[in-house]
Amino acid sequence: FAPEILWAMDLVPVTVESMSTLAQTLPEGPEVYIDLCHERGLPETLCSSHKGAIGMLEAGVVEKPDLLISAALGSCDPNSVAFEYIAKKWDIPTLYLDIPYHNDARSLEYFTKGYKKMIAALEEMTGHKLDQDRLREAVELANQANEIDNEINILKRHIPNPVPNYYTGYHLGIRLSHLGTQRAVDFMKVA
Repeated sequence: FAPEILWAMDLVPVTVESMSTLAQTLPEGPEVYIDLCHERGLPETLCSSHKGAIGMLEAGVVEKPDLLISAALGSCDPNSVAFEYIAKKWDIPTLYLDIPYHNDARSLEYFTKGYKKMIAALEEMTGHKLDQDRLREAVELANQANEIDNEINILKRHIPNPVPNYYTGYHLGIRLSHLGTQRAVDFMKVA
């Protein structure tokens, strides 16, 4: 789910994948939290990024979110299961945005209708209204970050690759949670 819309609503996005990715920087690493999920009975086939985040919630390392948005229903069954587990266990309100498999006019219309409903529900649940000017700013910042990111990806084609491996984890965390902010642009410039 693109975080720009949330920044434009003055909401702070935290993504499951970025939590697990950034857990790689913790002294204990994400494995402790993945193992905790297995101890709680979650299947090993569940995505590691989801298990890491769920494990951190289980251990009380991170606070439970105020609400969840799941936007991978049609394409990722483990994502759906993970979000359902988190929502039920910690009694967190959840919005589901269905993403169709096809990429045609009918699918775009279906997705757009669902996206607008989700925004209306977010406004009602949070009391934060979508600010069109902030959305324009967030999209412009996302575009700037994406342009720099494209340049970095071109650099990665070189042998040897001049981009350090540790960059990839931070890169994913920034893209998933901060795209649409000056922080993401600054990160891409420094990277």
